[in-house]
Amino acid sequence: MAQSTNITDGIQAVSSTGPVAPSSGLSVASYSSDYTLSITVSGMTAAASARLQFEVSVDSFATVTVVAVLDLSGQILPQAPVCQSWRAYQLGPNASTLIGTAGAAIRLNCTELSAEASMNVLGQIWA
Repeated sequence: MAQSTNITDGIQAVSSTGPVAPSSGLSVASYSSDYTLSITVSGMTAAASARLQFEVSVDSFATVTVVAVLDLSGQILPQAPVCQSWRAYQLGPNASTLIGTAGAAIRLNCTELSAEASMNVLGQIWA
């Protein structure tokens, strides 16, 4: 049975763009070719829009490779969260060449968020 590891520091309240804590990411050097990435948004302001993306890096995020993107719009209520997951084979060759590499780390980044918006986000990897 797959076990989850948080990429974010638990559920994070996000009200601005930028890396979701921790910005240093999670080491993925030991992950094999069979894993699942997931994003759960358990609340978002009405009329808001946002873009979340998983980024992988081997140089402490000086350069990043985007491996998965989730675009959101509209209110999300805690009792009806939005969950999106991607299996390793769905992420394409960039992810497979980086994840499992020495020094590789992954983080969740909020690259777009409408003004006055906020959301609650959890990023995980399952293996």
